[in-house]
Amino acid sequence: LVLAAILVSAAILLLVAANWEAIPRLLRVAGIVALIWVFYLAAAACLGRGFKAMGAALLVLATMTFGGAIALVGQMYHLSGDTTDALLAWFAAACVAAVAFRSAALAVFCGFLAWAIFGELVVDNDASFEGNGYIYLVPMLIVIVIALVRYTNAGIARHLAYLLALAWLGWFYIEL
Repeated sequence: LVLAAILVSAAILLLVAANWEAIPRLLRVAGIVALIWVFYLAAAACLGRGFKAMGAALLVLATMTFGGAIALVGQMYHLSGDTTDALLAWFAAACVAAVAFRSAALAVFCGFLAWAIFGELVVDNDASFEGNGYIYLVPMLIVIVIALVRYTNAGIARHLAYLLALAWLGWFYIEL
């Protein structure tokens, strides 16, 4: 179910990327926000009734749709921000949802988002150790993911955090 949710959310992200010029801006934003709320409320209803797999899938779908909403707003209003800021906002929202629902699936998702943030920092040409505070943010992301792992009992995400720590230390060694 989680894999199906990832595929459906990829379809939503592709729909956002398709530039819906025929639909008014307010309607686009209202539609994506409504989707987010529908997915979160449906996840809460499923989790409340004991359908854990369906609830986890809907939580992943809602969180992926939130990422699509960030991209949609940036695309519509031509916001000039860097990708790292958008990923950090997405990571923060995913962490809040993981804590609110005590979701192991979202803890794993947060682990992957932490990797995406690290990857963006490595690829970014302006990311160097001199004068850039973002690169020192990675250890904090690792601590947050490990705290989520402990809180949500998502043992698989622990490996994501440990491997990210090793990758960051390797990058730190190479840069210095």
